[in-house]
Parts: sequence; C-alpha cells; structure tokens
Amino acid sequence: MTPKINEFENIKGNPLATSLFVGGFFIFAGLVIYGSMVNPFFLSQSVTIGAYFNLQRLLVVILSFFVSLFFGALFILVFTRFKLFGEDLDDINKNPLAIGFFLFSYELFLGFIMLASLTVPIG
Repeated sequence: MTPKINEFENIKGNPLATSLFVGGFFIFAGLVIYGSMVNPFFLSQSVTIGAYFNLQRLLVVILSFFVSLFFGALFILVFTRFKLFGEDLDDINKNPLAIGFFLFSYELFLGFIMLASLTVPIG
C-alpha cells in the first residue's frame, strides 16, 4: 500500500527500528492467537474436517478481514492522495526509526483487524 517506502532495506542496521518491527510482530501474533482462542474454528475437542469444523465461521472471518483491510487501504489512499493535515507520507523514508514505528503501527492495525475478524459473532 506504500510503494515508495522501502521498509526493510531502511531498517537494517538500526537496532531501535528493527526492535519496533519485531515488537509489532509479537503484538500482531498475540492478537491473532487471542482471537483464535476466544472464538475457535473447531467446535469440539476433535480436530477433523466435517461436522466439527465451522466452515461458516471461517467464511465470516475471511470476509470481515478483507473488508477491514479494504477500508484501511482506502483510508491510507485518501490520506496520501489528498495530503490531509499537510503531511507527506513519503517523509517516513528519511529516518529508519520512523520506518520502524510505521511498521509497528501497521502490524498493530493488522492485528486489531484480525482480532475483530476472529471474534465477530455469528447471528
């Protein structure tokens, strides 16, 4: 979604930027694991395909994730195209720490939409 930002090339060699990226990944993974445990796909102790696997739940999770991702991409597109608040998103490239914090925030965004997708109730 941000083709002009070279995230991984620019954070190499900067320990603080790299730690922000890794920390964001751990939070992302924790939110996904928490969402999976709160509302699991498998409805019993038996992990077999068939009556125990909730296919409707899986479809709801996939659809809600992609709808949330679409809205996130739309918000970034509006933010970058119309330069809301007079900011240019490409300024992030000037500092590896800024890129690390950008990646951290992006992983939080992905983690929260995954958590929301995994815990959405089925009517």
